[in-house]
Amino acid sequence: MAEHVMACLLALARKLPETLRDQQERVWRPNTYVGDASPWLLAGRTIGVVGVGTLGEAIATRAKAFGMHVIGMRRNPQRGAPTGFDEIVGPADRNRLLTAADVVVLAAPLTAETQRLLDAATIASMKRGAIVVNVARGQLIDEAALAEALEAGRLGGAVLDVFTIEPLAQDSPFWSMPNVVVTPHNSGFRTGHFDAVVDLFSENLRRFERGVDLLNRVDLQTGY
Repeated sequence: MAEHVMACLLALARKLPETLRDQQERVWRPNTYVGDASPWLLAGRTIGVVGVGTLGEAIATRAKAFGMHVIGMRRNPQRGAPTGFDEIVGPADRNRLLTAADVVVLAAPLTAETQRLLDAATIASMKRGAIVVNVARGQLIDEAALAEALEAGRLGGAVLDVFTIEPLAQDSPFWSMPNVVVTPHNSGFRTGHFDAVVDLFSENLRRFERGVDLLNRVDLQTGY
């Protein structure tokens, strides 16, 4: 999933959707971008990762390799910064992350605290031209507010792998937005995916039979 995030982010940064459309139309358009429409580098940009679990750490490590400044947000910031993070903030400092980040990645579980984490007000507080990436759950975003901000040009783009209702409705505005990458909830799928699922199940079954802690166990109180 972390590689999916970086692949889609690079696609938007390097204007690959526009380039692919030109290719399909057999249009040769070298160096015609102007100002904010120009391709840009990840290096030197700030990425905010909401959710500092296994996925968040994997995203941070890869973003750091591209020279990005990485801010993470977790429920308990006193636990410190895992590998790849330059800063860690708590929910109380959410606006500091949102106003600083050129890219905001949602990699947190769906809980009462994270539902509609990005609503109209928080989206309005984000840096102009920022990109939103959601590989968590669709319910973390007010999708109507996100669509409005994208159409108005307040946000620079979005990578959306999950939606409140799936499959995504045919009349959703996200389908036709040139600065949005829509993927069908498959950011974690890869070669060997099902083998890894079976291996994890088998290992947990052996652990259950021995009475030892399971891998990837969900805390029912926190919801993740």
